[in-house]
Amino acid sequence: MKKTWLLVLAVAVLVCLPLTAQAKTEFELGGYIRLDAMWNSQQGINYALSNYSARNNVANANHGKFMMNANATRFNFTVKGPELWGGKVTGFIEVDFDGGDGTNVGRTVAGRQNNWTATNESSFNQAKLRLRHAMFKMAWTDREIIFGQFWSINSEFIPETADSGAYCLYGATQLRIPQVRYTHKFDNGISASLAIEAPQNGRWGLNVDATNPIEGEVSETPMVEAKVRFEQDLYGKAAWYGKPRGFYVGVGAGYFRTRNNPVNFAAGDWRTWGQDNFQAPAVAMNVNQSEYQNHWLALIENFTPIIPTTTKSLAGTLGLAHQWWIGQGVSAWRIDLPGNDRFYAFRGFDPVTANYNYNLTFVKRYGGNVQLQYYWTEEIYTNVNFGFQKSWGITQQRDAFLAAAMAANPAGYVYANPLGYDPIVSSWRAGVTQWYRPIPAVKFALQYSYMRTNYFQDTTVNSSKTKYGENHSLMANAWYMF
Repeated sequence: MKKTWLLVLAVAVLVCLPLTAQAKTEFELGGYIRLDAMWNSQQGINYALSNYSARNNVANANHGKFMMNANATRFNFTVKGPELWGGKVTGFIEVDFDGGDGTNVGRTVAGRQNNWTATNESSFNQAKLRLRHAMFKMAWTDREIIFGQFWSINSEFIPETADSGAYCLYGATQLRIPQVRYTHKFDNGISASLAIEAPQNGRWGLNVDATNPIEGEVSETPMVEAKVRFEQDLYGKAAWYGKPRGFYVGVGAGYFRTRNNPVNFAAGDWRTWGQDNFQAPAVAMNVNQSEYQNHWLALIENFTPIIPTTTKSLAGTLGLAHQWWIGQGVSAWRIDLPGNDRFYAFRGFDPVTANYNYNLTFVKRYGGNVQLQYYWTEEIYTNVNFGFQKSWGITQQRDAFLAAAMAANPAGYVYANPLGYDPIVSSWRAGVTQWYRPIPAVKFALQYSYMRTNYFQDTTVNSSKTKYGENHSLMANAWYMF
């Protein structure tokens, strides 16, 4: 018996010693359990609605699909640590179960490459853990520094929707990025941030990929982002993610530079724009120059309480949130996908090598999103959302030499893309979400969304000619937050 008590005492000492050493560290568990049910009028649309709609004449894509899973369930840890240099140290780690297979990115299906993403590709009984955030910050009264993976500076203003995608690819910037960020808080509600971040593409945190023949980029420098904000209670507040928020405006920008690798596409592996059904030139396309490419973004965002409250009650409030941006190569902010934010432009013909030479060019786009949110009561509220993105500066440019030299390109169009990449002019999405939150820990949502994708190129399938695709989506979910 004496030996047993000595063993128990020894175990207790071993357990208590590290707890005593960490007495100034507090741990807080958070997150939610969530069940999603969704019906889409198209195949290939994921739970996040972070896909472009297939064309309406693609037979196998245009019939309904019902899905249900709990993969969006997530949990997080907030770690409140000791002070360092007079500042408070706090850590934050968050994971969910939406980790898809990387092999789904850019995979070939029936001879075509597709810009599908890995988001929500896990099946419901084989869900994969995915790291969302892993960062810590040192905070003082007037400044803070963040180290780790967190929302980028220009991904802080995300619409509140039932789906996790929240209008990515449809006008809302959002990407989680490894970074070092410094924020300084001035007087009168003004703050400014500067961040050094990992150069990313639009496939949820994959680094720019030099081995991918479509992307073929290497970044020699990090992404740099900056933002200036003003936020203050000027005349009252309205709801933002269930909490009162005053007037806010932010102006941000981001930039990084990449260098693309030379790549050659054999005859039949590429298409010029302008031909119905993308007829392939019977010659090779050569991108034989390494050139520097610039990804950049500038944006402005605002939250305005239209019908405000001066109390803690949100009932009867109406808030307007909107964001507008312009940029180039914007897959870095999850507004586009790498295969759609670029194309190749004819540079010239080399008579010595008989090569048709092309340059990689980034698509310039602009867009934005708007959200109106009205609280009927403390428990019932409604969102109306709209978002879009559109290319600009691209014309049906032609070249007389190409018209004479390429039988499959009689009009002489100078723009080209690899096989299976269907360049997009614009996409937009509109929807309404009805929320019911009987207690703070539980809420339910019912959402309808209409999504449309407009393509540069007409295609004809069985006499059906179109250059757009559309999807109708119904989603219902239940959340238990802890």
